[in-house]
Amino acid sequence: MADSKVSHTQSGPLKGEPIFALPVMQVTGLFMLMLILSTLTQTLPWESWQAPPESGKGLKLASGSVTILWAVIFFGMQPWKRRPASEWMLWWLGGTTVRLLGAPILLISIYFLSHLPAMSVLVGGVVWAMVGLLAEAIIVSRSVSRHASSTRNL
Repeated sequence: MADSKVSHTQSGPLKGEPIFALPVMQVTGLFMLMLILSTLTQTLPWESWQAPPESGKGLKLASGSVTILWAVIFFGMQPWKRRPASEWMLWWLGGTTVRLLGAPILLISIYFLSHLPAMSVLVGGVVWAMVGLLAEAIIVSRSVSRHASSTRNL
């Protein structure tokens, strides 16, 4: 039997793989918009909907906290660094996994520490998490697609 040494590690990007940074300004704008909209939940007509006035506080606290969690984890990936596309996908999927695991823990903590209505905390956090994740996925995937198509044209 021949003793062959095969290297299973690769140093550097795949051949033709784009190296780029994520769109930091677009995602920052998304997070700022989400924070602004979460603060506007206080101005909704809760009394005319026969909902407790604390519902607005629960939505605001849950959606604002989820937005801040999303931003901390996204910026923890250091999106301004230039990396190969395969590495970005790994970082982004890992960050998304952490966010999806961290959001329920955050929402449960908010509920038990604040004693706000459970439904407003749950709806505010979960809906806001899905909206943020969808919008960020669209921004990041468009960026990756744009960079991938520019390297194919070379």
